Amino acid sequence: DAARLRASCEASLDRLRCGAIDLYMLHFPSRLGGAAFGWGSWRERDRYAAAQTSSGSPEEFEAQVLAVKELLDAGLIKHWGLSNETAYGITLFCTTADRLGVPRPVSCQNDFSFNNRVYEGDVAEAAHHFGVVGMPYGALCGGALTGKYIRKKYEGDRPMALARHAARPKFQ
Repeated sequence: DAARLRASCEASLDRLRCGAIDLYMLHFPSRLGGAAFGWGSWRERDRYAAAQTSSGSPEEFEAQVLAVKELLDAGLIKHWGLSNETAYGITLFCTTADRLGVPRPVSCQNDFSFNNRVYEGDVAEAAHHFGVVGMPYGALCGGALTGKYIRKKYEGDRPMALARHAARPKFQ
């Protein structure tokens, strides 16, 4: 809701000790029914069940865009973006922003690497058509593509047993 978004933004500003955030990201959709993305990709689905608070209706997108508008109008943020979003989410956020006269999100930060190319499909197409810049995270697949998990010279950095890929072999 708008009050929680504003409180979160203001808490970030306090921690950062600054007057405005250049790029404020809405992270990970809380929509129900996202079994093909998001909640369906987590091994511990029960952990996130309580956070699934949105039906994904146009009215709920409108409420979120209006909450972001309040932050923009108050000068607390300069731009906003999305993270771990779907083509549906990008489309609804952008069309809702257009309808309400709110600037569109400028970016979408999704996992993308040689091992995870899901973004290249309909998400990239939606982002392209709406002018939303893709900002990949995990480009080196959590370090797996650097070789640090198989080279002995990196053992001192972190015990290999604690590395994400050792603890969860199916990670990324």
